[in-house]
Amino acid sequence: MKNLRPLSLAAACLCGVLTFSPKATADQVLQVNAGRGNINVYYPDSYDPSEPLPLLIGLHGYSHYAQGFEDYVQLRQHVDSRKFIYFYPNGTIDPWGNRYWNATDNCCDFWNTNVDDSGYIQALVSLVKASLSVDVNRVATIGHSNGGYMSYRLACDAPGTFAAIISIAGATWNNPANCPADQPVHVLQIHGSNDNTVSYDGGSGYPGAEDSVLQWVAIDHCDATPDESLPNINLDYSINGTETTRKVWANCNPGGSGELWTIWGGSHGPNFVPNFGALILDWLDAHPKAEMSTRFCEAGANSVSPTGAMIFFTGY
Repeated sequence: MKNLRPLSLAAACLCGVLTFSPKATADQVLQVNAGRGNINVYYPDSYDPSEPLPLLIGLHGYSHYAQGFEDYVQLRQHVDSRKFIYFYPNGTIDPWGNRYWNATDNCCDFWNTNVDDSGYIQALVSLVKASLSVDVNRVATIGHSNGGYMSYRLACDAPGTFAAIISIAGATWNNPANCPADQPVHVLQIHGSNDNTVSYDGGSGYPGAEDSVLQWVAIDHCDATPDESLPNINLDYSINGTETTRKVWANCNPGGSGELWTIWGGSHGPNFVPNFGALILDWLDAHPKAEMSTRFCEAGANSVSPTGAMIFFTGY
């Protein structure tokens, strides 16, 4: 996105927000601090330390802020009913006064500060794990625009930590060599075909929506041909009908998959339907990290050999 004017990006990231008023919620709050101030972490009123819960991190777009992102996706209202832990931090403020995440060389550290946002978010995850009972196979991110870029960055940097990422109108590294991931991750890209800020087809310095997913299809060793038989869904209430198509790359290494939801006619800030949060949480529930086998005579989840793993021993 460096070929785009940052101020244009800032304006674009504000559209589509404050569509609906969030419902009241009664979840509990924990505060963690990884060196940039206190972050609220929300967890269910019915929290039981003996029951590990999924952890979800929400990441705002360039020039936006944490609460504005939550007002957009409205996931906190589901914390109690769906039983998960949720936090949405703020990025650094740049010299123009815009918040951002240093995700890739294209977005959005325009002043080259080299702030370590990947390390910061991973540190927040570690602090939450130290304080609450987290299901380590269900740690995920969802981000919009710059936050989508940041979700990809986290999957590349820490594939052992994150089971799944959701990028809304974001993109991954333009050069696949910049993504050192050596473990599978579930990836969902949601993108409007008429996005004039982060182009659906890609641009100078960043790949398109499908190409972003295809990088992970290669990492996850999925089928090269996607399944396009799933029925269309309605994600954007401002577009008539079920405007969103779905492509799924399956038969991947355990714990990995690639998926693309294309909002045909959708913009950079889609006007999400009221049940968007439920759809997202359903997808995350269906995409945990694969657990390793505990039976020594079977291949573990990370084995890619067609014959499986075998252990031999000798001695008395």
